[in-house]
Amino acid sequence: MKTKLILTGAMVAILMLGAYGVGCASEEPAVSHDGSTMDYVSFIDNLRQAGATVEPAGEVSQPFFAVTGNRIVVNGDDVQVFEYTDTSAAEAEAAPVSADGCEVGSTSKGGVYMLEWVAPPHFYKEGKLIVLYVGDSEAVTDVLESVLGQQFAGRSDGLEDITWILESYGEPESLQIVLEGTEITALFDSAESQVTGSAGANHYFGSYQISKDKLSIQEIAHTEMYRLDPEGVMEQEDYYLKTLQSAESYEIEDGKLQITSGNQVLIFRNSLDEIPFDINPDPSVYFPQLKMRSGVFMEALLIGELVLEDGYLRIDGTLIIWQPDYFVNNNDGTIEILDRNGEVVARVGEEIGMGGGEIKPIDYINKLLKEPLPADSKGPYWLMGEIVPMD
Repeated sequence: MKTKLILTGAMVAILMLGAYGVGCASEEPAVSHDGSTMDYVSFIDNLRQAGATVEPAGEVSQPFFAVTGNRIVVNGDDVQVFEYTDTSAAEAEAAPVSADGCEVGSTSKGGVYMLEWVAPPHFYKEGKLIVLYVGDSEAVTDVLESVLGQQFAGRSDGLEDITWILESYGEPESLQIVLEGTEITALFDSAESQVTGSAGANHYFGSYQISKDKLSIQEIAHTEMYRLDPEGVMEQEDYYLKTLQSAESYEIEDGKLQITSGNQVLIFRNSLDEIPFDINPDPSVYFPQLKMRSGVFMEALLIGELVLEDGYLRIDGTLIIWQPDYFVNNNDGTIEILDRNGEVVARVGEEIGMGGGEIKPIDYINKLLKEPLPADSKGPYWLMGEIVPMD
């Protein structure tokens, strides 16, 4: 049976933040003498030999793993290490983890946990170890991959599960703008390892693989529609599909995705950066939003009046961190919150209920946001999951 995990507030830090939880301090690990990574001690040793800074930070548990793990800080980010009695036990525990890391079958408790993360999860397995990192720091993923090999499950650094809209294409020195009246999109579905979208006239789909910044796409197929208007739309589509089919690498910078094939590039913008309706933003209201949408379990419900205090939207003194598909609107002096459909879901001065959970520390929060929190912002901070009707 598949179940969504309902968390208590004390468990939020474990699933949502890569285990900023409590635990007993671990002793400094001894240095191993075998170059392979088989257990916790050899893992720490090999990380340090690879040039990483490593600090033990206590114990951690996950409800879908049978053993208690150790939390370590690697190059400034939290990493969770679970050691099993032997390699067979580790392999058995790793087997039910889905390719995208969002479903984990529990060998000890049965059932399947459906997980959603505020940052990309990365699962590694080597010897008696399963290692979990939730984040997007290349300084961490690079050293983990050098010691443990490629992840066996998880997600990339923001490429997947977002609809990307093509802005321009061609050689970097002479980019062509997408024809007016056409829209070309790409969605990389982490669960199915499928890329789908519109090429301008036809819909297409194909399989893909990623490894760090490398991207390869295979077996693109598409519908067979023909479009005359605007002039050049079919030539644009043909170029796009051929370039996408021969993709070699990708990078995401300042919210833009660039896919490279030889000396040709495809440059996309994130659809979540677009507001699909007219609003009247209020520059006096600071509205912190996540870079990418993240599901949050209903581990707690925050109820109270939505108020504007010193430019920040709060409930009962708690500063709200908003999902990227919610927007603030000034309607003739009334501050409203709109959802993706443009519907008003909250107003300043009204009581609302908001599912989600407390999130900390602030350094970790800033990594998740489109823009970092101002230095004068004060917590506690609440990562919203959904607005709950109070009728």
